[in-house]
Amino acid sequence: MAVRLLLWLGSEPSRLSCWLALALTYAAHAAVWTAVVVVLARAKPLPPSTRNRYWKVALLGPLLTVLLTVAVPAHQPATDSGGPFVREIWLDTESALTALGGHRPGPPSLQASTTSAGSVWRTPANWLAAGVLGTAGLGLLRFFGAALLLRRRLGGRQPVRDPRLLRALERMRASFGLPAVRLTEAAGIDSPLVIGTGEICVPWALLTDLGDAEVESVLAHELAHLERGDGLWFPLIALVQTVLWLQPMNHWAAAGFRHTAELACDDRAVAITGNPLVLARALVQVAARTLSAQSRLMVPMMAPSAGALVPRVARLTGRPPAASGQMQGEGRRRLWASAVIAMVGVAMTSLSVKVAQARPEQRAIHGMALPSGRPDAASQSAQLAALATREAQLTAQLETADGLISNGDSDAATSVQRLQWQQELRHIRAMETWLEDQFLDQWTAWENSRATSTRASR
Repeated sequence: MAVRLLLWLGSEPSRLSCWLALALTYAAHAAVWTAVVVVLARAKPLPPSTRNRYWKVALLGPLLTVLLTVAVPAHQPATDSGGPFVREIWLDTESALTALGGHRPGPPSLQASTTSAGSVWRTPANWLAAGVLGTAGLGLLRFFGAALLLRRRLGGRQPVRDPRLLRALERMRASFGLPAVRLTEAAGIDSPLVIGTGEICVPWALLTDLGDAEVESVLAHELAHLERGDGLWFPLIALVQTVLWLQPMNHWAAAGFRHTAELACDDRAVAITGNPLVLARALVQVAARTLSAQSRLMVPMMAPSAGALVPRVARLTGRPPAASGQMQGEGRRRLWASAVIAMVGVAMTSLSVKVAQARPEQRAIHGMALPSGRPDAASQSAQLAALATREAQLTAQLETADGLISNGDSDAATSVQRLQWQQELRHIRAMETWLEDQFLDQWTAWENSRATSTRASR
């Protein structure tokens, strides 16, 4: 069963309205995914590595479910022909006048100007859509700006040649079972970080100022980032956060992802080195160089922020012993949480926000509301009959005027009246053609909708 949140903003049919509905659908999905992850993390305490995976789901899950909503839309009503994010509706006379900005529709010759591109931009839906796309563009520019700044800071890095540091890196790399890792140093950074899938970059002279145990702990922490693939995950999460920054849940989820990633790497480093106190001491020494976390959007860095330093050190220095049967309980909790996430993913494909739109040919014309069901053939015939009667009257009047003109009995007033009758006659004939075309279009659309509804009911 699909849940459809219908949003009416008086919008004209346009691609911008579709983007607005898509953005609102993403916002709804992101809110649900983040709430589910928060509930799972608090209801069933899990290790940082597992919680980190769930924060990835909170950030990337909405993108996947929105794409699935587009690719595999739920059953659409017969009158819902606007696609997965737009619902085209029939409007009565008053709604039509409101949608058109309070202007009464004119004759067919003026209809194009009523629904021109200028009126499209005056609708609230399109202004909102343009704002959403603009903010996403600004976020993308910010992301590339940060990437260029990071590249500039890392541009002059050089390979580390200290044999002591290289031996320590080789020992830790072998303990992790990773392929060859490059160790470099740069002057433009203040904390160790990983680049891509096979490089660790450290500030100038940082590791040379640390003892052997601290060096191994720092390298173990960074190798844990490489083992987890954080050199690729951090830029991807940063891209989602910066481009979709209007969604506040993304900032919360991204902060949770980075925090749990650091805790997971701390746990992995302690598991390799077996000395949490040395890692805590290395954290303090690295943090003494900088407490700025401004560049943490792009790559995983070891230096904690001022707010995260004390909890991380306290966690390392006061690690409780593992309880009996903890691993078995963790496996059950992980299985339970994965099942919940899978069910939420399936359910989210049925949630979308739709922008209601009125098709131009479905609006009220000349004060006459078009029917939302089967076209009324009797009413159409009555209108055409009235127009035919008036056409006959005008034709007779024109013949009389032409006779007067040919006999030389006409005056200026007769000539002016004749011109007015001719103009009215042309307008009536255009109206007859337009009404016939409209009726055929409406009848075809009604037949198609009825056939679609019949197939769906089967």
